[in-house]
Amino acid sequence: MAPNGPFKLVTVNTAPKRAKILIGRVVDILKDEYTIEYVANCSSKDEVAGVVETYRPDVLVN
Repeated sequence: MAPNGPFKLVTVNTAPKRAKILIGRVVDILKDEYTIEYVANCSSKDEVAGVVETYRPDVLVN
């Protein structure tokens, strides 16, 4: 069966490299069930509104 998705994901994390590594692990674990596209990281809460407007993510992780 084909994976569900694609789902666009945005993180809010002050350590973008760490966020990318962490999300990469989650994406790898779920790849058979879901197609998840990691589209952006916000380094601060002030960036969230603009990034959400631009990418329209399905999932937002803080």
